[in-house]
Amino acid sequence: MNDAMCLPMQDGPRRSGGRIVAAILLGLCIIALLSWLHYEQRRALQQATRHVQELRQAQVELAKGFLQISLAGTSGSSFSQHTGLALLQQSVLSFERSLDQLGVLDGVEAEAFRRSAEAFRARLAAWRQAPATDQRGLVALRIAFADLERRTDRVDHAARRYIETLNAHNEQTYTFSLLGSVLSLCLIVGIILKITGNERRSLKERQKALELLAAIAESTEDAIFAKDNEGRYLLFNRAASRFVGKSAETMLGRDDRDLFPAEQAEMLMQVGRQVMRQERILTQEEALDTAVGARVFLATKGPLRDGEGRVIGIFGISRDITEQKLAEREIERQVLRLKAAEEALRELNATLEMRVAERTAELAALNQSLESFVYSTSHDLKAPLRGIEGYSRLLAEDYGDRLNDEGRLFIANICNGIARMHELIDDLLTYSRMERRKLERTPVDLPSLVAGVLAERREEIAARAVAVVQAVPPLAVCADVEGLQLVLRNLIENALKFSLEGSAPRIEIGARQDEKTVTLWISDSGIGFDMKYHERIFEIFQRLHRLEDYPGTGIGLALVKKAMQRMGGRVWAESVPGQGASFYVQLPK
Repeated sequence: MNDAMCLPMQDGPRRSGGRIVAAILLGLCIIALLSWLHYEQRRALQQATRHVQELRQAQVELAKGFLQISLAGTSGSSFSQHTGLALLQQSVLSFERSLDQLGVLDGVEAEAFRRSAEAFRARLAAWRQAPATDQRGLVALRIAFADLERRTDRVDHAARRYIETLNAHNEQTYTFSLLGSVLSLCLIVGIILKITGNERRSLKERQKALELLAAIAESTEDAIFAKDNEGRYLLFNRAASRFVGKSAETMLGRDDRDLFPAEQAEMLMQVGRQVMRQERILTQEEALDTAVGARVFLATKGPLRDGEGRVIGIFGISRDITEQKLAEREIERQVLRLKAAEEALRELNATLEMRVAERTAELAALNQSLESFVYSTSHDLKAPLRGIEGYSRLLAEDYGDRLNDEGRLFIANICNGIARMHELIDDLLTYSRMERRKLERTPVDLPSLVAGVLAERREEIAARAVAVVQAVPPLAVCADVEGLQLVLRNLIENALKFSLEGSAPRIEIGARQDEKTVTLWISDSGIGFDMKYHERIFEIFQRLHRLEDYPGTGIGLALVKKAMQRMGGRVWAESVPGQGASFYVQLPK
């Protein structure tokens, strides 16, 4: 190998020998460091690419799973709800695992994705427990899925930016690595020229420098070589020998025609002549047939000069980038597959959106039909009621003196039943309209709203001798005024109706707020109820007491629940039998 290093050298002063050795060692360290840095960057890029592929696959599986459960049960459909649920659960877990491994999101975005994933799981669990005809649950599930899908799109966008950044860093590192290697090689070649040009240098010092130079050349996995102006090899390191399958001693004095097929050899020699003619560094990819098979090299070649600056040949460094090119081609194939998957995903989304639009239209038509039915039914019911009411009044007015006490009682019962029927029909209409009425959210001053509703019941409150304690602080909430008034009216009416007989009835109204919500409560000293009936009291037509004891239609608290749901809030109650009850309504700020 040392024979391959035999270039004319120019002597320097003896005292510069230590500096020359240090420069050679520094060049060796630079080449080794740059090679290691490039390897680490390439490994990080491959790992990140694999994680991004897993994220994309999880995104596709997520859409497929949701399509399965959305279209399951459709007439003639081959989709399976069980398969869709399994795909959804597995894809969300895979997405979260790949997201943790990739680490492309900051804490806020990552937490937002996890909240979206948890919300989707909760909606999915609720939908599985709901009846098959529950279209609202399916719409809510689709909304949660759309939010999760937006989050996954953000993750995908961040991952692509991360891959692009890694790739840019890798290219920069690779460029710096090559330039550093070239500069180191230039330094080495300069040192060689300097040493060989100095005839006063002793043979021992020349041998030592050549050994150091050989150590540098042998320390890298890149092929390092030098040629004279006829294309014959002057320098040929071990890596180059390994690639071509011939020793350095064999190659010294020979050219590329002894190593490669004629066409490839002519190309290499033509490049060498171009470098010497243009006297500039040239970097290009070269596909060559070597002793270890077809390989791709990134070769950097430059003019080799003597001590007087004349071009006497070329030097070069070639890095085997076959694996990198294979990885790039694999990435390109993956990109094509991902594009195909994205296209399939878009088609799935289009199908899903079409289904959602169809179901939404069906729900709108159903609501319109329900509204027409309720209106028609109420009108049809009220018409005969008015007739019965009129005849009952005529009986009472014209024939009341001819009837005995039992007959007059019957007429009174008829009138009471008619009044209750009117009240029931009106409450049903109110409940139906609450479901479809357009909400108008405006800032509402709670003390003023409570005072206004209490003023409506002033006479009844005074007649019942109810002590009302209004402890509502100056708070405001964004809500639908009409809906919130309806809630307060029904809760205050409920508190008045269930007051204990023979006691001093008391109603307390208060409110509080936290960072996100405002809570209003109404407490009474009435008969209370058993908490095992907590859910039942908010259902339509559900009563805990006989109509004769406590009149009402059984719709009031159901109206409260419906109104709070429409406004994005909630209602609940706390009670002990015989010790009153407290009803709470909570709204977002």
